[in-house]
Amino acid sequence: MKKLLLTIFLSLMWFNISIAEEKDNSHLQNKFDTYPSCEEHVGVLFKKKYLPSLFPENKLVSCNLEINLPNEWVKTITPIKKFAKVRLDNANIRAYPFVWSLSGFHVGNLEIGEVIFIDSLVYTSLEKTDEWYRSWYSFKVKGKIFYIWKDSVDLDYKNSDNQQTSAYKISEEVFLNACGADPDTYYDKPLNIKNILIEVPNKITNLKKSKYNREFQTLATSTIDLGNDKIDISISNFRDLTIKNSAGEVLEERKISGASSVYELKHKDKIVAWGVGWHKDCGNVYDTDFTALRIFIPIKKDNKISIAQKLISLNIKPFYKATINSEKLIIADAVEIGGSSRAATYYYAGQKFYQLDHLDGIKSIDTYEELHKKIDVLQISPARMINILGGYYETEVLNKYTKANFDNIYKELLKEHWNISYEFDDGDNLEKSISDLSISDEFKKALIALRKREMLWEDFPPIAGAIPSLKNNCFKNDTYENLRELVRNCYFFHSSYVMDYGFSDPKWFVVQTEFKDSKGLLNEDKEKRFETYLDNSVTDMKSFVWGEDSMDGTVVDVLISIFQRANGGYKVSKDNDYVVISGCEYKACYVKGLVFIDNEAEFSGVIGLIRHLDYQPNKTNSNTQSDDWLIFSYWHDKYEDLPKEFLNAVEEWRVDEDLPLPQIIRYVGGFNKKIELVKN
Repeated sequence: MKKLLLTIFLSLMWFNISIAEEKDNSHLQNKFDTYPSCEEHVGVLFKKKYLPSLFPENKLVSCNLEINLPNEWVKTITPIKKFAKVRLDNANIRAYPFVWSLSGFHVGNLEIGEVIFIDSLVYTSLEKTDEWYRSWYSFKVKGKIFYIWKDSVDLDYKNSDNQQTSAYKISEEVFLNACGADPDTYYDKPLNIKNILIEVPNKITNLKKSKYNREFQTLATSTIDLGNDKIDISISNFRDLTIKNSAGEVLEERKISGASSVYELKHKDKIVAWGVGWHKDCGNVYDTDFTALRIFIPIKKDNKISIAQKLISLNIKPFYKATINSEKLIIADAVEIGGSSRAATYYYAGQKFYQLDHLDGIKSIDTYEELHKKIDVLQISPARMINILGGYYETEVLNKYTKANFDNIYKELLKEHWNISYEFDDGDNLEKSISDLSISDEFKKALIALRKREMLWEDFPPIAGAIPSLKNNCFKNDTYENLRELVRNCYFFHSSYVMDYGFSDPKWFVVQTEFKDSKGLLNEDKEKRFETYLDNSVTDMKSFVWGEDSMDGTVVDVLISIFQRANGGYKVSKDNDYVVISGCEYKACYVKGLVFIDNEAEFSGVIGLIRHLDYQPNKTNSNTQSDDWLIFSYWHDKYEDLPKEFLNAVEEWRVDEDLPLPQIIRYVGGFNKKIELVKN
């Protein structure tokens, strides 16, 4: 009896070991019926007009022999490389990933408990099919491909604690392909985007579970050569990042918020920077290469190495031809384009350009003139070009580009199926905005009905019908006074895509050279950027300044009256991190003020200061005076939160203006308009 039990035990042990070795599923050989080749199968279905959606435009499709399916029939293929156990009795096996007998071609069955080695997960392109019947596991038997419905098997099963169901080995290389922040699939080939971004292998170092509960432990490494200095990056277990110099000193250390490989950013075959991140939908929804990528680049100055970093949404493919021959690495951040409401926002549809090198790190390209010098803009698609030119407020260039490329621009705009989005529906002003446009009454009435909610979006007439008239309207003027008028006349239905309704670019104040002081900004800039920026970035609370003319004015009104006077201050910091614009009110120069614009702030970094002589809440006693300061900022809740750069700039301004120290400082921070008494 003991001998019999021992024999059974050894047989079971041998069975588990043999199963683990049979990645080719040879134990299933001769178990399934033969089936017609892919070409034969496709021909039969096409002839019988079975499932017309398998044949786009009613055309015969070709087979991809690597997957034994036409590419048109598959939406995604995800490598699995794991053993699985059948969980359904008499589970159907098919030659093709479809549930119906004719299209799927039934070839046999597997019983509960049978083990197979899964090759990949195939998600079919049949969108009208029930969702649960679109996912199939593929497996091979001696090289021949078969399919089993996803829910027919269990992955990661174990017959015993000692059994390893993973097919991976120590020193094997795996890749994530930037597919989500918490991927459950590993790939056998690296992500490579135009040889500009290349994924570094994650080498398996241990088959025990990692501390992040993954089935094995990994290490990825890469090196950037800075001459005498070599900078190394490593990521262990897809999460723990460390950057060290040649001496082994840690320059940067952090835990990544999700699972990531190291991605090398290259230019002219040299590694310039690294990135960690992912595309949150594996590239299936948003048209960008990464929805989140944190870039790390070593900077060498005065023989010292530091690490610059920036979080962007990297988008390489649309700009590959434009940037490939640039002197230095130029990359694009897929920024969002704000619509006329948040519902019409185009996520990851815009672009902001950066230059990367080991001297200046990550430097934004803030003017079209600079961009034009650094890349070949003629290689950028027309639809993207109008967004770029509008973003840089290049009204004259955009006008010429529009006239030269109108048909190609709208060919792309109409193909993208963007929602109608326009920026001229400001209350009752819509009628005024469209009154002089050369578009038919059908569209004018539809626009008004849409605003009054008498018409649904889906009932709006097709925009393509309005474009010929809009073209005539656009070409009737040789030039346009400002961007707003150009967009209204040439891109009315896509105005949100071309033009930001407000103005929120602090870097423009650093790079612009046309206007020398605040008066020029307010009176000579036809785009009204400074005034718009103040309206959007400064609290709308009532003013404290004494005087009948300003009793009902806001803080912004007071600032504008201060900045209307010529020869005000306009100072850009040496490092271009901030701008200070200052002035004093005409015929009342004791009322002074400044705005501090933080160029590096993630959101609007405007801090304002008004110096005045009177403040009484009830505005009754004009004989009582004191030297008061009012300071305000949306983005700093308390006075103590204000950056030292602002306080230093204010002190420099006070000394230059020969002003006494204030007797009273009041601060308004955040969005609640509550007054904080700082000094009394």
